[in-house]
Amino acid sequence: FSVLAAGRAHLELAGDLLRTPKVRLELRDCDFAKVGALAGKLGQAKPTDPAPTPPARTSIARLDLRFSGIVNLEDPTQLRGRGDFLLNDPELKKVRVLGGLSSALASIGVDATSYELRTAQGTFGCLGGKAYFPDLVLAGKDAQLRLAGEVDLTGPTLNFLGDFSLASRGSFNPLELLNLNRLLIALTKVRVKGPLSNPSTTALPKLKDIVKSKEDSDLGKMPPILLE
Repeated sequence: FSVLAAGRAHLELAGDLLRTPKVRLELRDCDFAKVGALAGKLGQAKPTDPAPTPPARTSIARLDLRFSGIVNLEDPTQLRGRGDFLLNDPELKKVRVLGGLSSALASIGVDATSYELRTAQGTFGCLGGKAYFPDLVLAGKDAQLRLAGEVDLTGPTLNFLGDFSLASRGSFNPLELLNLNRLLIALTKVRVKGPLSNPSTTALPKLKDIVKSKEDSDLGKMPPILLE
């Protein structure tokens, strides 16, 4: 392992090293912001509108990641492969890790300390200029947000849909029925869609979203060829 982004990294290359090398990458305890900056430089193919200035941080987000696949050096957005990741971030609900997601959390009451989200983890697959996330989970001590979605790397744009679950408070308490904050969260889905730098975010009542469209039912599912 070598030092990278204030953490450790291991990279193996094989095959056609000048055009489409086979890659095996592992990151451990790396600074997420620094990794993102490096990835942005590698994948920058054309000028885009400047992204909004992120809020000032008081802590470091740490990333563990594994990826195995093939990278097209002429067009890095066309990489192919699978991986998994774990992000530990004390400021996850404040920092726009998924663009405007933080706004959605605040709009439905997830700014209370009991609902802080501190980790993000899941698996992903990349093929044909898209990244698929079938099981992204943002979690905290008392709540978690499960999302499935896709990122179009050529845009870049994203489309995610998910819902909240709250930790059980133990034995049934009739007063919980009067806790509108918990009830609203339990009946809410979150849609995050649009440009990666600043997507729109909406809260959808589950009761109106029971019957998923075909697009939503397949959202985030990896193409079968990636599962072989």
